[in-house]
Formats: sequence, structure tokens, C-alpha cells
Amino acid sequence: MRRNRVPVVTAMAGVLVAFSLSSCSKSDPVQSGTASIVVPSVKVLKVALSRHTPELVSFGSISYRTETNISASVEGTVVTVDAHVGDRIRRGEPLATLRNVQLTIGETQAESQLTSAKAAVEVARAQLWQGREQVEARILSLQKMQLDIAQKKKEAENLSATLVNRKKVFKVGGISPEQLQSVEVQYESAETAYKEDENDYQVSLVGLRDSDIRAAGFSVPESPEQRNAILVEINTQTLKAQLDAAQASVKTAESNLAAAQALVAELTIDSPVTGIIGARQASVGERLSVGDKLYTVIEDSKVYAVFPVPENQAMTIVDGMPVDITVPALGNRVLRSTISTVSPLLDPQSGNLTVRSLLSNSDSSLKPGLFIRVRIQTGATRKVILIPESAFASQDSSKGTLFLVRDGHAFKQQVTVNAISSGPDAGKFEVRSGLAAGDIVIDEPSPVLQDGEEVHVKE
Repeated sequence: MRRNRVPVVTAMAGVLVAFSLSSCSKSDPVQSGTASIVVPSVKVLKVALSRHTPELVSFGSISYRTETNISASVEGTVVTVDAHVGDRIRRGEPLATLRNVQLTIGETQAESQLTSAKAAVEVARAQLWQGREQVEARILSLQKMQLDIAQKKKEAENLSATLVNRKKVFKVGGISPEQLQSVEVQYESAETAYKEDENDYQVSLVGLRDSDIRAAGFSVPESPEQRNAILVEINTQTLKAQLDAAQASVKTAESNLAAAQALVAELTIDSPVTGIIGARQASVGERLSVGDKLYTVIEDSKVYAVFPVPENQAMTIVDGMPVDITVPALGNRVLRSTISTVSPLLDPQSGNLTVRSLLSNSDSSLKPGLFIRVRIQTGATRKVILIPESAFASQDSSKGTLFLVRDGHAFKQQVTVNAISSGPDAGKFEVRSGLAAGDIVIDEPSPVLQDGEEVHVKE
């Protein structure tokens, strides 16, 4: 069945050479005896090969790539609003300020706790230092005690020898009982003093013995200096643990302060992106909860060109394919990009696929909503035969009927075709078989034209 004809917008550009003959609207009469036969005049086209580049042409608009909703991370009352709808904002610039007294107090308390924890560290460090000095003093004191004990032991031994001699002398009557008793008292006193010092030494030695070193998991070194160092380490372990605990408290206090400061920092709301303020949802004096929106920022450093592609051409479009985008509002500025994404789903109402192409927008000239024209080359340029729709006597999506002129007569010719729906050759048909270059085709054939009928070509 013949399709409704559409106007041919563009000329055939070297593909078909139109032969126009006489513009007379009347057929030429032919005399045959006493009767005249009316021969219809026809307008014809000469078939020729033409270069054809498959293209897809569509229309769409500019759309933002992302929009960022900025929400309150902490509770607070809005104190200042620093940006308004339509303002350009850069990443890190302030948008609003909140107030939360509890968070401010928490930060102050955390600072005080940190100060106290640091002071406790200094106290523990001083105690450890004093403890080390005390252990070293004990070691020196023990050395002195050893000397004193040795001296008292020697004195007791001398008095013991003296007492033995005095007893011998007493037996022969050389000394009186009182003299012997005096020596005995001296000896007993010296012996007692020696034993008391020896006992004190053993008590003071606790924690500083070789057995204490081994019990702590160390080997007893031969060097006195190394031995003393180990003894100091062993006898100040508790103080060292107290210092470690105090230092750990400082780290905890620092973490608490950092957390409190981070919450207070959230009271100043900065933009996480560069873009345009698309919406503002909060006002000064408003109380916000966590998650309440303050702003919507449209990031426009890069934008999308969004356009539809008909279902019957969707298979020719793939990611990365070059695309030319014309923006009429910018003086028909042409932007070259590539296809970024092709929607996997068809619009059930239009039957189109949505295609996006990413564009740089460093100068912010591409505003969301701007109208655009899109051109995509979908195939290689090749030479083909193109026929306007007006030349068909009948036509469907893949076949058509034409009239050729041969020897002054019109003959029907069946051809196979492919409709061209976009690009400079939109509205024409590529004839894939049934025609050859040089054939003469009748343009706008009459509905009553018959196969084999004699025709007169207009000059």
C-alpha cells in the first residue's frame, strides 16, 4: 500500500539529475487516422550514484550530571545563611552556620579532660624518675651495709679471739673476774650488732637479689652495671605501668576532644562540591535535626546532553560513539563529545531510548534545560542510489514500485528499499536492488498510469 508522501526538504545533491522537459500541463495529442490519442506528459529523474553517510539526528536538552543534597550532620539552630538560590558556590565555601550549646560545652569539657590527663602523665613520669633514683640509692646503701657488716664481723671475730685468750689468762689468775666479764660483754655486743646488721641487710636485699632477677625473666648478667640496670627496671615496673596508663588516658582524652571538635565543626556547613545552589530548604532561626536538608547544589562543571533515540535505530548506538551537539542558544555552538551511556530500557510511551553524552562546562555556559540538536554518524560513507518518495507509485518499508521510461513507454519496476529517516537525506529511500545508474524514473507518476503505456517526457 502506498505511503502518504512527505515533502522533500533537501535537493538530491548530485544523486539524481532531474530532467525537466516542457512545463506544459497538457498532454500532446497524437493523430491516428481520424482519431487522436492523448499521450501523457511525465516528469523524470535520471538515476545516479551519490555519496551517503548514515546519520542519526535527534533533539534534546542539557541536564546536570549530579545534584548534591546537603543535610545537617548534627542538631542545631540556623544562625547564618550564606548562600541563596542561583548563587555559584565553590567546594569548601560556607553555606550556613548552626548553634548547639551542648556540643560547645562538650568540646570545653573534652579540652579540660585532656589537660588533666597530660598533667597526670607528668606526675607519673616524675614518680617513675624518683622511683629509679630510690632503687639506685638502695643499691648503693646495700653496698655500704656490706662494708659495715664486714667491719662488724671482723670486730666480733677479734673480740672472740681476745675472749679466748682472756679466759686462759683468767684460769692462771692473770685477770680478775670483772675483767673477764667486761671482755665477754664486749664480744656479745659486737656479735649482736653484727647479726642485726646482717638481718637488716637481708631484708633490704629483697627485690635486689639474683633470684629476683631470674624470677622477672632475666638472666643474671656478669657486669655490675647491667645487673643494676635490670634491678632498677624490675623495681619500678609498677611506676612504669602507672605512666603507661596515664599516657593511654591522654590518648583517650585526645580522641574525645577530636570527636567533640569534629561535631562542633559540623556546625559550620561547607559545600562539598562546586556548583550552583538549586534549592535552599532552611532559614535563620530554624531548628534542624540530623538529616534535615539545608541546600541542594547542582554540580555543573560537567553536564549531560540528553536526547532520545528511536527504537529502530537504537542498535546502531553504542558507548563511546562520537557525537556532534549544537546549542542554538549559544550561537549554534557545536560541541564534540562521545556517547557516555545508553539507557537499557525503552520508554513505554514513546518507544525511545534515552542517551547521554558528557560535556565539559568549565565556563558554566551550558545551563540545564538548554535545547540542543544532536548528530551522530552511524556508519561509513558509501555510494548508493537515492530516490525521493515522490517517485514511488507504491511503497512500504522494504519494497516499492517505480515507473521507468524506456523507448517512450512507462514500465513498472519493483525495487527493494531502505527508508532514510534522519540526516541530510531524510525522507529519501536507498534503492538496494532493481535500479541501475542511468535509468530514467518517472517522478510523481499519475495514479492511472498503466504499465507499458506510451508517455511523453517533458523537456
